[in-house]
Amino acid sequence: MSAPDTRRAETSAPAGPFRLGYRPALDGVRALAIVAVMAFHTSLRGTSGGFLGVVVFFVLSGFLITSLLLEELDRTQRVRLRAFYRRRALRLYPALVVMLIVTTSVALVASPDHARHTALNGFIALTYVANWVIALTHWKLDFLGHTWSLAIEEQFYLLWPIALIGLTRAGKRWAIGTTAGVIVVSAAWRTLLYRPDGAGVRRVNFGFDTRLDSLMIGCLVALLLGYGYLAPHASKRRGAQIVNWLAVVALAVTILGWTARLVPALLTVGYTVFGVLCAIVILALVRSPGTTLERGLSHPVLVWIGKRSYGLYLWHLPIFTVFDRWSHRPPLPARLAVELVVTFAVAEASYRWVETPFLRRKRRVADEAVTASEAAASRPSDPVVAV
Repeated sequence: MSAPDTRRAETSAPAGPFRLGYRPALDGVRALAIVAVMAFHTSLRGTSGGFLGVVVFFVLSGFLITSLLLEELDRTQRVRLRAFYRRRALRLYPALVVMLIVTTSVALVASPDHARHTALNGFIALTYVANWVIALTHWKLDFLGHTWSLAIEEQFYLLWPIALIGLTRAGKRWAIGTTAGVIVVSAAWRTLLYRPDGAGVRRVNFGFDTRLDSLMIGCLVALLLGYGYLAPHASKRRGAQIVNWLAVVALAVTILGWTARLVPALLTVGYTVFGVLCAIVILALVRSPGTTLERGLSHPVLVWIGKRSYGLYLWHLPIFTVFDRWSHRPPLPARLAVELVVTFAVAEASYRWVETPFLRRKRRVADEAVTASEAAASRPSDPVVAV
């Protein structure tokens, strides 16, 4: 990361670089997002906009990944790509593999006539191409249809670190300007491609290029914070209050948006607007800890759900599908209660016995990468990127 501007440091820059650390309120944001997505898949009245919870995940992922990469660049003047991809694999792959093994095995036993289709769906999910399969074909992913968002995020993880290294070399203003430009281009491209027929909706809803703006909005917030443009400062206390109030309004609008229907305005500019609202909430949470909003989103129940949001996302649709298709269909409230209990129990098992052990290994990989990078940083001839 380039050196801070001395003139800005005298007037508005923080005393030190922005450090993300652990923010419980962001787990609270994850909790609201996963609850919205799960509610959408229940098909209950008033939950038709719950798919917007995926936008929250996208914005949050862009923000977190960029913040961590900028911190690594600031500490060591390099990004160790091999270590980055190992950390992502340790975080995401084990729980996904377990879910695929269990759910496809159950599906094969229950519907042996569809064995080829089920096995291919598992392969599509495992290779993170589900979004393009849905966007460009009529293939049905059935109970693995929700893996499209995981595919988009994985494609982002593969490309963004490399792009960020190049943008960092070009300078902070170039990085910020390019990121903002990608947001505009992605939203405009989505608007241009949109057609009201099924193929048109699938293309703009599931394409990586047409959903990239949400991820890049999170990246832009991280860049602005990391480069000191949005860092907290005593002389900007009034500005912080304005951001906090805007965040409260944004969160309220976001929650109300989860009752919205899928309409053309949402598929074109709506996703971008919704992403900006999410970014305002995230910005307020990290800039102004201790506010009522931050304390509310740090509630232990929300944090508990947020920490298990990945498992909840992986397992909820397969479990809902099993109960909806192969149960004796008791009244909806009773079936829904059972579905939720089973989903949360399986997600807890996933978190405790699958995700947590690999999270420990992921932290070890991160510590080793930092140690190696700090040692190599003392050699001025080393490149910015290391593998």
